[in-house]
Amino acid sequence: DHMPLLGQKNFRLEWDIVTDLIPYSGYGLKQDSLLLYYSVDSGAYQVLPLEQVAGSTWEATIPFQEPGSEIAYYLHAVDFSGKVMEHPYIGQPDPHRFVVKYATDVVVDPDTLVFTTPEEMILGKSFNIMNFTNGDLDLTYLETESSGAGFAWYAEPAPGMPLTMEYGDTLSMTVFIEMPVDGPVGDFVTDTMDIISEYGAHQVIIKVDPDLLSGLSEMASAKDLIVMPNPMADRTKIEFNMVSGGRATLLVSDMEGKAVRVLHEGMLSSGQHTFYWDGHTGGGAAAVPGAYLIELRTAAKRLTGKVIKSR
Repeated sequence: DHMPLLGQKNFRLEWDIVTDLIPYSGYGLKQDSLLLYYSVDSGAYQVLPLEQVAGSTWEATIPFQEPGSEIAYYLHAVDFSGKVMEHPYIGQPDPHRFVVKYATDVVVDPDTLVFTTPEEMILGKSFNIMNFTNGDLDLTYLETESSGAGFAWYAEPAPGMPLTMEYGDTLSMTVFIEMPVDGPVGDFVTDTMDIISEYGAHQVIIKVDPDLLSGLSEMASAKDLIVMPNPMADRTKIEFNMVSGGRATLLVSDMEGKAVRVLHEGMLSSGQHTFYWDGHTGGGAAAVPGAYLIELRTAAKRLTGKVIKSR
């Protein structure tokens, strides 16, 4: 059973072809013979395997095709009795046909970004703004940083507005999460990034796991060792208390324990102390974005915190 795509179809980046395959003969299906054949603009047929989605439901995806393209396709299946079935019934001589229409506005893909790991927060997650309308298109507004959603994010690049996009142009954006998130335990915290073109408004949904980010903040704010801000961009402050004076080493290292920068090595008096790390290595180079350990070593104790360098 299959509901065919026919006639003029609204623009999509790809085309999911879904069918139910039921071998009424009582014999099983030959999985390597479950195929989708498709042709673009009367060209040679290409073959895609059908993948099982659930139960008797199978699917194949025709990749991106330019607006105006005519796609012809048919389904092919064989069971272990040797019976061959095609949809439509005679297959290639009279396939299903549809034409891809031009988009009516920018296409944003993906339209949801979900951050669940420190690496995703640091390295960012990307989406594309694309023009597949029949001509030039103007972006008139593109939000590139958060505005009070409970967590801070920023997007790069930040092009000047308005921005004219010609047909086929793609603007690739990357969103980074910059600050720890405060939110109910177990719930994703959500914000939206607004995109406005001359034809309409769009949004990219940004979802962040507050358990992960709050946890990072707590690890970096260990007892007697406070690291703020965290994540850091250009500089972070490290505060700790020495109960008694003595020799101390304050060290930044990577997650494998390799030293990145020695912030202090020598005697310190009792009391509160403050140091800063500017995100650079001991050799003066900018440390790569990622997670780092801040370690205080004294004769009496050893304290360790974690900080995220976002950029």
